[in-house]
Amino acid sequence: MTVWLVLGGRQAQVSLQQDLNLVQFSRIVGPGARDDLNDWLRNDFRVESTAVDYWWFFDQVMLIADENDAFLIDLSGNLTIRSEEITYDTAIVSAEVSGIAGEVEFHLWESATGRWQIEQVFVPESDEGPISWPAPLGSN
Repeated sequence: MTVWLVLGGRQAQVSLQQDLNLVQFSRIVGPGARDDLNDWLRNDFRVESTAVDYWWFFDQVMLIADENDAFLIDLSGNLTIRSEEITYDTAIVSAEVSGIAGEVEFHLWESATGRWQIEQVFVPESDEGPISWPAPLGSN
């Protein structure tokens, strides 16, 4: 739930809600969790009303991804901040994360309540170029 709460509502949560609604888990977690996610949806997932608690749904998907070592970006390693670029209501924080080659870039925005929230995380990948998570609206 903590990850959900630090994701920015402007784009990140909206994009994830769309992916959850459309059961597009490949944009959220890696293929190693696919079978367990499908089993969970078939056997254990129950919607008691028409309203879905997205933070809970997202949390369940992340727990299954964790059990299957299937995070698209694994940020569980030690983190060292290298630089910060802060403007009026946005920031870019570059960091070194153990287990990830190259710098990880966190794009944040400041909410109306003064909380900094993450819009995207960019990780360098030698074979594919930079990947971002959550994926921007309209991307594949």
